Amino acid sequence: MKHFQTRTCPLCSKKLKLGDEDSLHDFYCEDFYLRGYGMNEFFLLLDDATSVSSRRRTHIKEPHYSIDVTEGKYRQSTIIPPYWIISTEEDNKSRIYKFGQEISLPSEQTLLMEVPLIVPSDYLPEQFAKKIKNLVIFT
Repeated sequence: MKHFQTRTCPLCSKKLKLGDEDSLHDFYCEDFYLRGYGMNEFFLLLDDATSVSSRRRTHIKEPHYSIDVTEGKYRQSTIIPPYWIISTEEDNKSRIYKFGQEISLPSEQTLLMEVPLIVPSDYLPEQFAKKIKNLVIFT
């Protein structure tokens, strides 16, 4: 889709990595945040490419920008702490989630708002972050 960047990360301008058939994401940035894992993600903890272990806990690497393509429909994930923005081509909507001290999977409990499609490629990185914060102020 023309709205979603698949060559360079719109947040940091690094070249996006291309995922293979075993990857979680079709296109993703090598910059990442660490998040906890859900019940159906146990297998990810066994993969060094998708997880990081410390003495206390194992976390899953969540790219700060990624694109997933399922059945020809694009889904874009953008993390700008403390917000996680997920935009989908299927319904042309962006959903803004807020997380606390630790990134967790998006859920109905963390959903702040649903707005018409907004994507980082429409803005410079700082302007995109400002746009999200301005939208959230009015919730």
